[in-house]
Amino acid sequence: MAILTLGVTVYGRWRLAIDDSTVTGWLMAGAFIATALLCCLYARCAESHRWHRVFWWSLAVGLLVLGINKQLDLHVLIEAVAREVAKRHGWYSQRRAIQMWFVTGLATISLALAVFTGWAMRGVWRQRWLPFCGIVIMLAFILARAASINHVCEILNLEPPAPWLVGVFQAAGIACIGVSALAGIINCRRQGKE
Repeated sequence: MAILTLGVTVYGRWRLAIDDSTVTGWLMAGAFIATALLCCLYARCAESHRWHRVFWWSLAVGLLVLGINKQLDLHVLIEAVAREVAKRHGWYSQRRAIQMWFVTGLATISLALAVFTGWAMRGVWRQRWLPFCGIVIMLAFILARAASINHVCEILNLEPPAPWLVGVFQAAGIACIGVSALAGIINCRRQGKE
């Protein structure tokens, strides 16, 4: 049962509403947004190194988007629009190949992002390994969701990841990033008092 429905429906598949009104859904959305806030606070007080701040602001934006998506299911809207475009332009019959290419592209971008982030953090690896692990876990979570939504598991004859396992990935990624941001904030405050 949705708590909020504004009556906006797109192609009969997505409506603007709170979609996961379970306790777990609200806790996960709240965790995404709270962790995004911690990232913002740490980005504001962190050392003046530009890439360090960009890193934490980027995490904040990414987590905020994931938190909003957790409740509004914006990926369903994107899927509905893509389906309609495919039908109108006559390539709906090739949708499985397109879905496979989409997930492959997403996996390639995720791998490139992880490698670039690891390379950019090479000088401070000891201090930044926890948020990096959180990023990798969150990317794995996003890929698992994209693969199950786009039927890639069916195409490859694989079992989709269990919902509880996807939830564990979500929580673990949020925890790694949140703990690291909180530790950074505490460290900033200690240095400010000295």
